[in-house]
Amino acid sequence: MVMNFLSSIPNDFDRAIEYLELIISSSVPKDLVMLYLNQNYRMIAYTSIREFISSFKNDHLKPIYAFIALKFCQILRENVKTDDGLYRICRSSLGAMIEFTGIARCKYEQKKLVCLNSVFPFLMEISAELSLDLDSTMGTSGFEGLSFTLVRDFSAFLLPVWNVLWLMDNVTYEEKFFEKIDLPMCEMFYDLLAKVTLSLRLLDSKKVKKDIVVPWWSLYLDILNDLQSISKLYIYMEDDFWQNMKEVKGSLCYLITNFAEKSEHYEWIFEHKEVTNFYIRRQLAMMMVPEVKDNVEDQYYMLIDRSKLIVDSFGYITKLKYLPGSLFVQFKEEQAIGPGVLREWFLLACQEIFNPNNTLFVACADDNRSFFPNQGLR
Repeated sequence: MVMNFLSSIPNDFDRAIEYLELIISSSVPKDLVMLYLNQNYRMIAYTSIREFISSFKNDHLKPIYAFIALKFCQILRENVKTDDGLYRICRSSLGAMIEFTGIARCKYEQKKLVCLNSVFPFLMEISAELSLDLDSTMGTSGFEGLSFTLVRDFSAFLLPVWNVLWLMDNVTYEEKFFEKIDLPMCEMFYDLLAKVTLSLRLLDSKKVKKDIVVPWWSLYLDILNDLQSISKLYIYMEDDFWQNMKEVKGSLCYLITNFAEKSEHYEWIFEHKEVTNFYIRRQLAMMMVPEVKDNVEDQYYMLIDRSKLIVDSFGYITKLKYLPGSLFVQFKEEQAIGPGVLREWFLLACQEIFNPNNTLFVACADDNRSFFPNQGLR
């Protein structure tokens, strides 16, 4: 029944909004939640709501789906505890949707049906749960620790809120509402920063005593990434953040060494090189270099004349804005191909580039402090 209901949602966005109004006015989310609260129909309602939430696949209609998920979250939040399993599922789904679609400021914007004042309470709720989680796991090295789902939800809700606050216009009618947000955001930031910093201090002593790597410790990097984003929103908070990072430099380097992944973004760590060492910065820099896949179809073919090696090579290379794949080199009037030919070409090219006779500039015969373009190069 639920699938039939969802399949009837029009693909046209404006018509889908009309359908959404029909869903809300018909009290579909509220009725399903009321069934969930009834022990006799709990499992049926649970299955229906989960199916409802998990069926939101169409990216074009994600803002509408997010609004429906928001309604489920708000109604459940009024009737169940925040640790309720179905509520957590709906909240996580809402976070994933608004992370993708973004949110409106305080009034509905076109194609953004979920607004800031609806989402912000969920961010505060998740941050409070995360704070308790940090308290309970502080200094522990067991394999049960910080919740991956909770940290993921925190990041998902923070991103759209951060985007709205970053683009805030203080002269608009919304200024008073933003003032109400500032204090909770600052309190949340300093609370989480203090607890993460203390956790990393304890982690530093823990890792010295035992050479152990606990998977959930990687979540500290995710939380730090979120906190440095928040710190950019307010004066002085950024300095406070980096001062705390200096105090836990050893643990930060340890986390990067063991948990940094190529798919993540670590540009923020380069902003203050004093919180890492050379080896960590080199590791992160190498991770940021994109991988070149060795695909035969994407190979860049170069036919080189040995007598004009530099000229031919330069001609081929300057045509590229980026290297689409690996290089395939062949010398004119020679049949040999493969990695060996590529290595030979690279060696010969390097020898020519660093050949003393091929210098770009030559010293003046009368004054060694003056240099002129080498006229011998063409």
